[in-house]
Amino acid sequence: MYRIAVVICLHALFWITLMLVPIWMLGPMPPSMGTPPGHDSFEAWYYLVLVVVFYLNFFWWIPYFLRKKAVGVYILIFLAAFLLWLSVLDLDQRGQTRLPQAEPPNHEIRPMPGRNPHRQYEFSRVLTFLIVWLTSMGARYMIDLRKTEQRLSEAENVRLRMELEQLKGQLNPHFLFNVLNGLHVLALEKSDEAASVVIHLGDLLRYLLEDTQHSKVLLEKDITHLTNFIELHKIRLGDNIIVDFKVEGNVKGWLVPPLLFVVLVENAFKYGVSTANNAHITINLTLKRTGQLQFFCQNQIFHEVKTGTQTGLKNLRRRLDLLFPDQYVLDIQREKDQFTVFMHLQLTEKETT
Repeated sequence: MYRIAVVICLHALFWITLMLVPIWMLGPMPPSMGTPPGHDSFEAWYYLVLVVVFYLNFFWWIPYFLRKKAVGVYILIFLAAFLLWLSVLDLDQRGQTRLPQAEPPNHEIRPMPGRNPHRQYEFSRVLTFLIVWLTSMGARYMIDLRKTEQRLSEAENVRLRMELEQLKGQLNPHFLFNVLNGLHVLALEKSDEAASVVIHLGDLLRYLLEDTQHSKVLLEKDITHLTNFIELHKIRLGDNIIVDFKVEGNVKGWLVPPLLFVVLVENAFKYGVSTANNAHITINLTLKRTGQLQFFCQNQIFHEVKTGTQTGLKNLRRRLDLLFPDQYVLDIQREKDQFTVFMHLQLTEKETT
């Protein structure tokens, strides 16, 4: 309620100031020029039109046209509103010229040579219209900026929670025990894969502890992290699993929030593998030139999905809401023994060179 009251007071102060500024700047017009609007007996319609223009621009034209990159349409709306405003002023001016003109008293100060009071008031009206329009744009920009900052702050909090979940999920003792145990066996067998396990594990830890501290990372780095994560699981599970991981498109230079995809892959390994049965996981990542990213993950279900997984997916969806408002699709489907996830994102940022 306090914020609402402050907003109302600020708007009221703006309109009162707008009414007083022309009087303060121009002063009273001579009686011979008629009674000007905006002065001793200004017409209510004059400010009513300004109020309508201000709030239409604030609540409708900017959000639905300027914010959605329809700049041409927005410019046409401005020109139409401005021309309509000028036509209204012209009609009002014609009405003013029909007012009876009183003879000025002898002591009255006449207008300075070369200056037309009517022209001055017309200019002040046009200037007032432009002030109202630009003020509505500025107010809308400040509000949108504040909402963006709040959304990014919340997104950062969600990201930190997800990083903690990923650290728990990927670096839990059970996972590390299996990887290190597999590494021990490979070392005893003097297998060449032992060195590969050390490299994958080192890269995975480095990414989690260093790169994820940034709000955006290179897409190729996130894909490398996925590859390391998948390879470690494949080495741990042996021949019981087949993973088809494909990347299509030129991913170089594109930026994404870290750890967007790994939660989906982690769930695929958690519920889509079995020591008694062969498993098959399909993972496809496709990036188009326009920045449209498509991520597909499908796995069988050998274990019942737990509540913790649903929480992880809920946090992921909330993070997408904050980072990609109205620019993503997350479709999760479960059909009998198949679990399918499809994610579509519109990337907009690339690394500056």
